[in-house]
Amino acid sequence: MRKTDNGNEPDNKGKNFNWQTIFSFVSLIVMILMFLFATWDSIFPGEVRPLQPSGFVTIRGIDTFKSDHIVFPIDWENTGGKSVLIMHPKLVLRELDHKGCETENETIFYMAGEYPEISKNAFSEFYSIKESFIVDPHTITQTVIVFHIEEWWNYTDENSQNFSFFSLKKDKKYSVYINYNRELEPKPEVMLIKYLDIPDYVDNLRYDRGWDYWWEWFRIENQTVY
Repeated sequence: MRKTDNGNEPDNKGKNFNWQTIFSFVSLIVMILMFLFATWDSIFPGEVRPLQPSGFVTIRGIDTFKSDHIVFPIDWENTGGKSVLIMHPKLVLRELDHKGCETENETIFYMAGEYPEISKNAFSEFYSIKESFIVDPHTITQTVIVFHIEEWWNYTDENSQNFSFFSLKKDKKYSVYINYNRELEPKPEVMLIKYLDIPDYVDNLRYDRGWDYWWEWFRIENQTVY
């Protein structure tokens, strides 16, 4: 005879019901966390800041203009969940006195465009003309930005500051800041380099692209600016 005692039969229905409840509860928690994360990103846009570069390039003459250009490889960190437009970055070089203190003498270099990388092949081509770029969310975006001096187009002679800035300023020391807009909002300037030395051998750079020595990479070491 078949037993009809429910106490001797396994209660599979009750167990299935418990697993379904746990699965539904976990799914609900995951959905709530995802919603909170998306809401947090939309309410708190995160921080975008440039990181200290490992060096810079001086180029003596680009295209038909012979003025000195400075190229900085700058990584931009975006901790927010949205892409951010960076507009009109510019470098501010403030001269330092013999004690290492900033003076009132400063020179501004404006963004002229961007190179894809730092190499002789890249510099043999003209840079992309632009004054803004996009920093992707939750990542570090690499840029190689070209900056030119104020009135870089206004030729007087090759001994003027507009065209031979680094040659005229050799043996000088500068602190370097970057100013920029986050979309239309101006942001406080950020120090990139505490002590920028301009060495003697910058004089060896040529204006003539027929020579190999028309650009130079200068390393920046052991400087903490944050």
